[in-house]
Amino acid sequence: MAPVASACTKGLSFREPSGVLRIVAENGPRDRPGTQASQSSFEERLMTAERRAGVSSLSETGGNAGRKGSDGLSRQDFTALGLVFRLGTELVSALVVGVAIGYGLDRWLGHRPLFLVTFSLLGGVAGVMNVWRFASKAGPN
Repeated sequence: MAPVASACTKGLSFREPSGVLRIVAENGPRDRPGTQASQSSFEERLMTAERRAGVSSLSETGGNAGRKGSDGLSRQDFTALGLVFRLGTELVSALVVGVAIGYGLDRWLGHRPLFLVTFSLLGGVAGVMNVWRFASKAGPN
């Protein structure tokens, strides 16, 4: 057990505070969260990572979210695709829940098609209402 512990703590001494100081010295100074220096260094690292990935940030495009990245997709495309998946998932999940409740009640009470049909329709209506509610909140855009 001692060789594993010594390999993991190579160069550190837990009895002396110099081990902690050595870690800080090797990693470089860290800014405190919330300070101006940490915010600017974060933005620099973010822009560097986005440049490497080929994605343009809002600050580089001047707020133009429609600018295309190296893969030919814009941020608006990604948000629209996410919106489609979210609304589709809400619609399908409401329908699945309605079918499951109807099937469970039919099986439990012995009425074969009655509750399945009823709750399938209710699940479909609930899904459409969820999509409609979200679309009306989103506005005309």
